[in-house]
Parts: sequence; structure tokens; C-alpha cells
Amino acid sequence: MRNNDESFQYELFRIAENKGYYVPAATATPNEVETVKNNVSK
Repeated sequence: MRNNDESFQYELFRIAENKGYYVPAATATPNEVETVKNNVSK
């Protein structure tokens, strides 16, 4: 059941990517990474 669900999710992702609906997030800057690390470690 899990394999079917994961396959279906991947298929939806591929369709969305091919239609241009999926745009990956920009790469985080080192400053943004440090900010998140600091917030998580508090």
C-alpha cells in the first residue's frame, strides 16, 4: 500500500514538474542556514 502511495505521489510530482507547476526553492544562503541552526538549537 505504501509503495503504491509513494509511486502515485511521485507521478503527480512528475506531471506538475512537466507542466511547470513545480518550482524548487532557491538555495539557502549560509546566513539563512545559520539562522535556522541557531533557532533550532535554542
